[in-house]
Amino acid sequence: MLRLKNILGFLSRSNIKKIFNYINAYKNYYLGIAKVTSYPLRMSFEPTNRCNLSCALCPTGAGFCKRQRGFMDLDNYIGLIDNIGRYLYSITFAGEGEPLLHPDIFQMISYAVSKKIRVYLNTNLNFASGDIIKQIVDSGLFGLSVSCHGLNQNTISYYMKGGDFSLIMKNVKDLVQLKKDKGKKTPYLGLTFVHMKHNHKELLQLPKFALEHGFDYCSVLPVSLNLIHLPYDKQTDYKYIKHLITEWLPPGHKPYQNTSIIFWYNTMYNEFKCKGILSQIEQIMEFPKMPRISKSPSFKCKDLWLEAEVRWDGEVFPCCRYSFFEDIRFGNVFKDDFLTIFNSSLYVRARRPEVFSQQETGLLCRFCPKMPQAEKLFWLSA
Repeated sequence: MLRLKNILGFLSRSNIKKIFNYINAYKNYYLGIAKVTSYPLRMSFEPTNRCNLSCALCPTGAGFCKRQRGFMDLDNYIGLIDNIGRYLYSITFAGEGEPLLHPDIFQMISYAVSKKIRVYLNTNLNFASGDIIKQIVDSGLFGLSVSCHGLNQNTISYYMKGGDFSLIMKNVKDLVQLKKDKGKKTPYLGLTFVHMKHNHKELLQLPKFALEHGFDYCSVLPVSLNLIHLPYDKQTDYKYIKHLITEWLPPGHKPYQNTSIIFWYNTMYNEFKCKGILSQIEQIMEFPKMPRISKSPSFKCKDLWLEAEVRWDGEVFPCCRYSFFEDIRFGNVFKDDFLTIFNSSLYVRARRPEVFSQQETGLLCRFCPKMPQAEKLFWLSA
């Protein structure tokens, strides 16, 4: 039934151009074609890199990111959606800031929805305004993911500096109630929980907590020390890195270990399903998994063919790892044609097989945990 709903949802957002581009994009990916004629199927937009919190390991919140702060221009955004929205199946508003700080964010959402694009948004939901909850529910958002890295104020404030646990939970409660009053299922509400040393013991409480507060799904993510974004003197300061590892990594975990899980709730939720979720969580707590990375020389990263990220200033990147580095530029979509950028020399280099076999030294792809042998690199194994 769930698969049928997904197929019907896919078809409802499709047209001849989208389907042709979908087939073309996957063809380019599977064949490893470096220079493409297809557009991404999904995109991530950074409405702003300003934030209302100061999370301890976030390059924005911790002040490691020195790039200019600003907001995406609404007219530029609309022009971009007019140009490539006909090919997109989904958009996520995220990036290195709080999307809901953008003054035109709900216009941006509704415009994408009008083009039959499914829209997601990541937020810390630390807002005191009651109007924002109504705007979220009425905006047409398909999914809203709420970052809440603790189950009480003490745990939250240790990492999310300035975060207010009671405010987050009030907004969640109001949002769930308003959806119920309006008879709406969307936006589907997600809880994002980054697993760290100080909230390690709260993991077992997470499934019940998320269910009781009306979340539709919950993501547990491994903490990222973001060592690659540190100033160079910090990257080579072994005492400082050891301090970070000691303070933030859960017991027995290593910086490169992938311990991500996601679980959904529905009307079929029962004790058996709860035990299954808890079993997965216990594995993370006691027997951390190794990263799911391919050792095959044929490994390819889908992001380079199927996705793209656009910063608030129009700079385009394959993924978030590139967005902090001013000296690595793929192109600016507010100045150049998107397909020209998608086939720029850097993009073409990134899609070549030598990148995935760790022989290419000029790109950040070689430091990604998805890559074969990535755990041997300095800042992933310090």
